[in-house]
Amino acid sequence: MQKKKTVESADLTEVERLFLRVNAAVDRNQHELAKALLGKMLEIDPDLPHAHFHLGLIAFEADDPETALPHFLKARELSPKQPEIWARIMDAYLAMGDNAGAKDLFAQARGAGLPQASLRLLAAKGRGGNKTGIVELGKIGPKDFARLVHLHDSRRFQEARQMARQLLSQDANAAPVLAVLASCEAKFKRLKASEQAYRKALEVDPLYPEAHIQFGRFLAELNRIEEAIPVLERAVELVPLSGPARKALGIALIAKKYYQQAFNHLSKARDLMPMTVDHAINLCDSALQINNRDIALQVTNEAIAAYPDNPRLLISHASALRAFDREIDAIPVIERAIEIDPAYGNAWSQLGNCFQIIGEFAKARDALQRGMERNPTNGSLFLLYVRGQKVKPGDPRVERMERELEAGNVAEVDRVDAAFGLSKAAEDLGRDRDMFRYARMANDLMLKHLPPAAIRSSLLRFDQCRDAVEMGIEPASMGVPDGQTVPIFVTGLPRSGTTLVESIIASHSKVAAGGELGLFTQACSEPLSMFAMTGKPMTGDALQLIGRDVAADYATHGEGEPFVTDKAIMSFALAGLAPHMFPGSKMIVVTRDPRDNCLSMYKNRFFDESYWYTSDLEALGEFYLEFLKTLDFWRNAHPGLITEIRYDDLVADPEAQTRALIEACNLDWEDACLDFHKTSRKVNTLSVYQVRQPISAASKGAWQRYEEDLQPLIKVLRDGGAIE
Repeated sequence: MQKKKTVESADLTEVERLFLRVNAAVDRNQHELAKALLGKMLEIDPDLPHAHFHLGLIAFEADDPETALPHFLKARELSPKQPEIWARIMDAYLAMGDNAGAKDLFAQARGAGLPQASLRLLAAKGRGGNKTGIVELGKIGPKDFARLVHLHDSRRFQEARQMARQLLSQDANAAPVLAVLASCEAKFKRLKASEQAYRKALEVDPLYPEAHIQFGRFLAELNRIEEAIPVLERAVELVPLSGPARKALGIALIAKKYYQQAFNHLSKARDLMPMTVDHAINLCDSALQINNRDIALQVTNEAIAAYPDNPRLLISHASALRAFDREIDAIPVIERAIEIDPAYGNAWSQLGNCFQIIGEFAKARDALQRGMERNPTNGSLFLLYVRGQKVKPGDPRVERMERELEAGNVAEVDRVDAAFGLSKAAEDLGRDRDMFRYARMANDLMLKHLPPAAIRSSLLRFDQCRDAVEMGIEPASMGVPDGQTVPIFVTGLPRSGTTLVESIIASHSKVAAGGELGLFTQACSEPLSMFAMTGKPMTGDALQLIGRDVAADYATHGEGEPFVTDKAIMSFALAGLAPHMFPGSKMIVVTRDPRDNCLSMYKNRFFDESYWYTSDLEALGEFYLEFLKTLDFWRNAHPGLITEIRYDDLVADPEAQTRALIEACNLDWEDACLDFHKTSRKVNTLSVYQVRQPISAASKGAWQRYEEDLQPLIKVLRDGGAIE
């Protein structure tokens, strides 16, 4: 079948361009979009076997073999010598329980002149039901091989290695024995010998799935993820109903941050095999990354029933609870994990962060201090500790971290957080030179691990939105359902003051604080992709139907109030779609002096790689100019669409600006909006400490203290007209 293309060039045909987009849609789990793209390919050429084949794959992965089978059969009709098509037809028959169809298929395959290796694969699928695959022992007796496996599984690796070598003297090409030998060599850290044995096993029998699974795991454990993934993908192709193959592939995909694909494979594995601790943790992680918090909580609940005393699993369960803003429920779970393993640094970090979010800063400091007593160079603990307070002179934890970092005693995994934490501490202590020195150190370390991708790529969706709005959107003919929760979007660049503005609005009695929900930005992905594919105008009815579904999700965060805030940072770029999806919604955009805003981004730690640009001063300036360009577009194309709040004006004249903000949201004035910092609500942003303090202008003009260091940024901003 046609392989995935990874680079688009000018000489690609329209069909090839569409197929690139099919791959991208499947990777994002946008199966309806992928099917539409494949349909468009078949409109251009109805006889594209790979288009029919991939329609079958989408249906098969959705557990719909009945729909998949006709597509596979059509692909075979058009390309009868492709072994992979025959294999998938067998998969479909077996998934449907049609043993007669599977038997007839094998007879047809023999008559079609397929290679012997393909016939062996089809036969093995029929025998193993797509779960086990082929085990060709050659001259090795089954009893001897069973004895070898018993030694290995009993962890008697030295004896197993000796026996494997003896058996290979009888048949040097026995792939299952080679795979056992490879596993034993790995246990003794003889990595080169292990890899050689695995590669020989796959060379002599490329259809042996267990060797693919073991070798893929071996590569993943060595952090050779790019090599591991195709090996494990081949294992899944050979035995699609193998739980271990699906699980191993899912875990490898998480390492590359392919969370949707990882979730799909780990979920399938969950149906095929008993849940283990690492399986549950990784499935929970992938579910949370794609905002499927219900599955995350369900999986960890089930796993804890079987493994109640595993601290890593308990922390995963706490993370699932926190996805529902249930920090109060998460705290005893985290404390149980600490009771089991008092040196577990991540548990202390989670405990401190939970207390910070609910405003219990004294308890947070106590937890983080206790954690640092056991993990004095843990960067995450240290960063949370300094963020949750104004650091005072002589703090022994700050002094120790500074000594350890300068001496090279902080592990690489902790150095970024440690440097960001020391930057914050130095700023609190008025040590300006050290503040910027540590900020630069932290960002330089970040850039070592982040690809210098083009800034334009992260803004492509925003260009699509502007194009769609410029083409025109047909007004909706439907009315808005009574009682529908209405979002108030509070957006802008990171560190611009959005948390402060959201806190003010959410202090109103009719508004619930949603935080960085991102439901709107996620919902825009598919209609924008469809627009890019078809070039046809969007319709208000279609957008409003999407909006109704998303409004139901907003209602779950709305605590029964008619309005809920969504502080997703990049909502401003999609502003033109908001009134069509959510009639009555408001788009509040917060701006700030670009130099102060960019400095604040540069000196703060962001964990999402989509913010990589904040680690490079020139890229940061270029991104800010794109932000201004987007705001200019909305101002000119749709006056009144966005309401702009300047952070500098807000801190200079809080009451007047707060009253104007509440009025812009079409809300009646309430005095509580001036006392936002007294709220007991949860806050989970970088501003977790600041937002519980009264409004202060202390950070205004902070860039002036670092003007020399900021010259690369200032030049970009000045050349782009953002500053004089």
